[in-house]
Amino acid sequence: MPASSRPDRPARLGSTASSRLDRPARLGSILPAIALTACFLGACYRPPQACPPGHEETRTSPETFWCQDPATKNAEFVRMHPGTKQAEQRCPFAAGVLSGPFEATHPNGKRWVVGRYEAGQPAGRWTQWDATGQRVAEGDYRDGRLVQGAPVAVASICNTIPALQ
Repeated sequence: MPASSRPDRPARLGSTASSRLDRPARLGSILPAIALTACFLGACYRPPQACPPGHEETRTSPETFWCQDPATKNAEFVRMHPGTKQAEQRCPFAAGVLSGPFEATHPNGKRWVVGRYEAGQPAGRWTQWDATGQRVAEGDYRDGRLVQGAPVAVASICNTIPALQ
């Protein structure tokens, strides 16, 4: 006599057609627990937030905000891709002046433009990629002027944003 048909032993999970039919019911009973756990771990929708710990967020619109370090007064302006948690552009400020690494991403999260600002102007090598990750352009800047290559820095919104009050 097979073990699954003996009255003194319970059937093993998945050993009969009826237990296979019960799987959707069991799955349905654990889905709320999975959803609650995922929400607890941060998978529930919240407005985009990308400020590092210890930084203060000042929202200027649903997709744009400032992250400011209260100790140093350094800040970063962030514009998110609409309706996502993905930063589109990050503009660094030190002592109120555009200064530091700039980065922009495509909606799929891949790099779009990377460069650097010094004293409010594009400086050094700026590189642009397409949405598949292929490098498409490079430009070298000195004192905010393109000295060689393509005008990659024009993709940045950093020099058009209002100052943090």
